[in-house]
Amino acid sequence: MMLTHSRIFVENMLHQIIKVEKLPDEPRASLKERLDLLNEKGYLTPQIRDALHHVRQIGNQATHDSRPFRYSEALLSWEAIYRIVKWYVEVYGPVNFIVPSYQDPSPIMEQSLDVTELELRLKSLEELLKASIQVQGEEPGKTEAAATTEELVDTKLPGFTPIRTLVYKGQELDVPYFLRDAFLLPQRFDKSETFLIRLGGEQQARE
Repeated sequence: MMLTHSRIFVENMLHQIIKVEKLPDEPRASLKERLDLLNEKGYLTPQIRDALHHVRQIGNQATHDSRPFRYSEALLSWEAIYRIVKWYVEVYGPVNFIVPSYQDPSPIMEQSLDVTELELRLKSLEELLKASIQVQGEEPGKTEAAATTEELVDTKLPGFTPIRTLVYKGQELDVPYFLRDAFLLPQRFDKSETFLIRLGGEQQARE
């Protein structure tokens, strides 16, 4: 995922550079064609040209190859991205901005999110961002959206992202992600199927 998105990242960056430099840009041009254009016009140093080619090539492999990629390959691409961004900021960014020194990413030792749960959080964040754009200019809406985003990101532990809400007699209960199978796969639990049928009949809890 990192290698694939790195390629997309540098492609968007080159598109922006071509736009800033007012160079002719064919909408259907490939990343290599844009890279070659900037290199031929003298906008790229040899080091940045090589870094861009590295990210492009390994990104293409990650997109089309089914082989497992090593962490070392991702780290090399990560360092190449740093050199590219540092060059971009120094050439096109604010003059007074100081780029921090390079650091390898640190492994996360705490419990991580399941991919499906991460997608749920990203979807919720996307909806919040859309809502905040729609209420732009309304201060209460901005405050509410910001508070909801902070709660979603900072206070929800892995496994506790709500995936559905049960309603009974005017009361609501959020079902967390780690309990998703309790209602979806009753065959995993002894006698749970009978229990869920009765529960569904009385409280309409089955979905």
